[in-house]
Amino acid sequence: NGDTVLHRLCRMARADVLTALFPLLPEALWYERNDLNETIFDVSKKEIKVILAGLMPYFRTIILHHEDCIRHHNPEGHQEQPGRIAAVLSKIDGLPCTETSTDFTRASLD
Repeated sequence: NGDTVLHRLCRMARADVLTALFPLLPEALWYERNDLNETIFDVSKKEIKVILAGLMPYFRTIILHHEDCIRHHNPEGHQEQPGRIAAVLSKIDGLPCTETSTDFTRASLD
């Protein structure tokens, strides 16, 4: 299936080997995909994803949102409807390597 050594280590949840091996490998190997177009992150269990996020900033995600979005009322079915935004944020909360935040500097209108 085209798995690399890193794919197999991630599938086997070998955190000890991954942590030791990562600094020794060329960065290009971190992003290789197998025949199913999967990265090592795709094939990893949750605990390995957390380790990978620490080793590879590429796999970390931050979602910024502002409370004004929740207070902005659009018609039912609109993609920015408050209930939909809350539902999406609740599904994202707790995913490995993903952080949500409302702590950011707002853009100016200039």
